[in-house]
Amino acid sequence: MTHDIPDAPGPLHPPARVSTTKTPCAECGYDLRGLEPAARCPECGTPKRRTGDHYDPISHMPPRYIKRLRAASWLATIGLLVAATATLIGGDLAMDTTVLVAACAWTLGAFVLTAPRPEPEAISHGFGSRDVLRRGARWLQFIWPVWAGFELLPPVPGDGVVRTLAVVIGAAASLAMAFHLQRLAEWAKDSTAEKAFGLFGWSSLVVLVAGPLLGPLLAALPFGLGGRGGGVIVLGLAAVCVLSFPYAMFSLSRSLSWSVHHAREHIERQRRREERQREADAEAARRVGAAPR
Repeated sequence: MTHDIPDAPGPLHPPARVSTTKTPCAECGYDLRGLEPAARCPECGTPKRRTGDHYDPISHMPPRYIKRLRAASWLATIGLLVAATATLIGGDLAMDTTVLVAACAWTLGAFVLTAPRPEPEAISHGFGSRDVLRRGARWLQFIWPVWAGFELLPPVPGDGVVRTLAVVIGAAASLAMAFHLQRLAEWAKDSTAEKAFGLFGWSSLVVLVAGPLLGPLLAALPFGLGGRGGGVIVLGLAAVCVLSFPYAMFSLSRSLSWSVHHAREHIERQRRREERQREADAEAARRVGAAPR
């Protein structure tokens, strides 16, 4: 005589989702169909999530890492605002020294914000050790304290060339950092900062690339609008470039602060889920052991 064994409760974790459509690897083009989202390409080792699968938010990262990003973001934001204010006031040694200190604060914060991480989620958002944009954004930021320190020195022959070179490197540093932080904002699920960083980056490119071409075009406007219209357009683009970056930094810093709380909640949810899973496994084992033979 046989007895039916009671059904044991199933696992609380759903089965891993695998792709059923053709999903080429972002690096080598290998078909990743049938692999789980957390898998890596068998050919080159690139994380599968980099090809467009669902990305976990930054709140799923270790809280210690998010706290580090939060502190670095606020430090960079404060340094940026202080440097901008001191530059506008300018005119004496105290303000120039303040700019140097603020530039060092910005560079330190930016150095932490561009540190590489080995996790697939981090790599998919531009934090891989070999990511060109991240590395460029990281090392180009040292131009700011160097430039600020140079301004404290007495005039020397050829300093105009040095300033011109600093402007070029500074523009590249700003663009690289804006597009890198845009990816960080996307990871933090901050659409406001993501759009603002993108606006800064693309409007800056328009000014840098199309700026020399705007003069002749605006001068050709009829009814004497060339001078006034050109001034309004240039000032408008400059205002977008100047204001959108600190606004995006402030928004990103707030989002990272919230992400710390969300990370704690995520860990607590995982703990409760694992506890329920252990209880379910124990109940299943008890039922199987108590079943008649």
